[in-house]
Amino acid sequence: MQHRFINMMCRRFGKADVKKIEKEEGYYDERGHWIPGDETEITVSPAALLPLTDDELAHDGGGTYSTDDRKLICYETLVQGQEMEAVEAYGKRKYTVFGKKGYHDYAPGLHVYILRKSGESEN
Repeated sequence: MQHRFINMMCRRFGKADVKKIEKEEGYYDERGHWIPGDETEITVSPAALLPLTDDELAHDGGGTYSTDDRKLICYETLVQGQEMEAVEAYGKRKYTVFGKKGYHDYAPGLHVYILRKSGESEN
C-alpha cells in the first residue's frame, strides 16, 4: 500500500526528469594531456522533485536553504555531494545532494534528499 502511494505521488507531483550524474575519473595520456572521464546519466525513477516548504526554509538551523533548492523523494540511494540534473518546466538545472532526511519508517527504502542548486540553469 505504501509503495503505491509513493509511486502515485511521484507520478502526480514529480514533474521533473531527474538523473544522477556518475563521473569516471580522468587520466593523463602519454603526452601528458588531461583526458576528462566520461559522464553517465542515470534516470532516478520513480521520483518526485518538490520545492522546499516554508517550514523547511524557516526551520533550517543554519539558514542555508534557498527557494532554488529542492526536495527529492525517491527509492534511489544517493550520497552527499552526488551531482544531479533535473529537466523542469523552466529548463535544465543542476543540483548537488546536500542532506538526507530519514523517512524509512513510513516506507521501506524511501529516501528524502535536500538538493542544493549548483551551476547555472539552461533554458
